[in-house]
Amino acid sequence: MSTSQTDHLPADPAAADDPDAFITSARVWRDGRMVARHPTRADLEQALHDPSTSAWWCLPPGEGEGLTRTSRRLGLDALAVEDLLDPGESPKLDRIGHSLVVIAATAGYDTDQDDLVRGKVSVLLDHQVLVLIADSPARERLTARLDAAEDEVLAGGIAAALHLVCDEVVDSYTATVETLQTRVDALSESLFDDRPLRRQQQLQAFRMRRALSQLRRVVAPVRDITAALAGAAAVPDPPAAGRDADATGREATGSRGDSQDLAGRLLDASTARRFADVADHAAHALQATDGLREVLSSAFETNLALADVHLNVVMKKLSSWAAIIAVPTLVTGFMGMNVPYPGNGTWWGFVVSAVVMVALVLGLYVGFKRSDWL
Repeated sequence: MSTSQTDHLPADPAAADDPDAFITSARVWRDGRMVARHPTRADLEQALHDPSTSAWWCLPPGEGEGLTRTSRRLGLDALAVEDLLDPGESPKLDRIGHSLVVIAATAGYDTDQDDLVRGKVSVLLDHQVLVLIADSPARERLTARLDAAEDEVLAGGIAAALHLVCDEVVDSYTATVETLQTRVDALSESLFDDRPLRRQQQLQAFRMRRALSQLRRVVAPVRDITAALAGAAAVPDPPAAGRDADATGREATGSRGDSQDLAGRLLDASTARRFADVADHAAHALQATDGLREVLSSAFETNLALADVHLNVVMKKLSSWAAIIAVPTLVTGFMGMNVPYPGNGTWWGFVVSAVVMVALVLGLYVGFKRSDWL
């Protein structure tokens, strides 16, 4: 079998004269030995006629020709292709004919915009091939992870490749949660300064809460997907006849059957512990996400309470100073009446009024101070 010497095959769908334009990265192996690191489309098609040969390759989401060829080989119907291309499709595990479809998404956090960055990842697999359809830069990270763990893929086959993809996806959740944890902690510590959050901090808290809600909508179904894969891999293998019948059946009816049952036939029991570990990490990421949402809710409540306390303090101070200022106004207003009164127009009358003003002002100030109003 020929092997391309090109280090990187173009991914431009507009290159119609290039039959390999849809391949961004691909590997072919047989009997635990890598036989092609940069195969052409012809190499892939030739290799996959051999049941002992396995392969994985990666497609960009906008590559129509590559996805059309892949969907025909794996027996995907039009609805399945639509799900793969829809950027808003929720993560799920599904069976279509003899193929297993895993739709998930990586996650990252843009600290400049305080926003969640998602990259859709779709995995199509049967007993012989695994196809990745992923957004950039998730595509680069996933292919790099598969290349870095080449020995693991050669030893474990398609099941090991699927585990590496799921592990990379869940690792992105863990990294995102850690980033959010750092920012939420910094925001919470500012509340210990005994002052309400500034407007910019309030907007930041709102954006982080929105990002956590979006992250939860991604992590929760992926937790269920990885748990289902772990449970399917742990089920003992079915009889060989049934396994062979499923592996060689190429009717590609497009009907949706029991995805977990198919996963049990495609995944090796030796990967059950690995998938269980990934499911455990996804569960921890989900718990941490829920915990951060609660912390932000508490921060909002604490911020409102601090704002009320500071408002009360300001109102008490204003009321106290208003009362103090009212005393000189009262005395001078009384002395400014155009009617005779004791001391009117005399020096001792002025002294008495000044003493009364100072005594009342000092008395009010001391009283308010002792009551913690000033």
